[in-house]
Amino acid sequence: MRRLTSHTTHLVAALAVTAAAVLTAFAMPLPAHAVTINLFSGNGSTISGSGKEVAVARPVGAFSVLRLDGSTIHPAILVPLIVMLVAFTLLFLTLHLAAMRNEILRRRVRTMMMMRADARAGF
Repeated sequence: MRRLTSHTTHLVAALAVTAAAVLTAFAMPLPAHAVTINLFSGNGSTISGSGKEVAVARPVGAFSVLRLDGSTIHPAILVPLIVMLVAFTLLFLTLHLAAMRNEILRRRVRTMMMMRADARAGF
């Protein structure tokens, strides 16, 4: 079994902290607060909000719902979200392939160095 390096330990710790933060954010029920919104039109009419706290408390995760009739996310937000999903997936795959290539080259160099040491030793 391979020994864990400090980089691996750091990565595992960072992922654990990130997972704990995300789970905590989605598990905590937060009350919804209404804000006062004033909309002014050109003819002088005004629409104002109440500014009072809404008594309904729901978890943050309650807003992410999958529906069969389509997404409720506005396309102006959904399209960049999907583009970034694809972009980060491609970035992950690229970095993963680069790491695999580096590991193969590292093993090849190590094997060549061991073969050279064996040849010098007369094995």
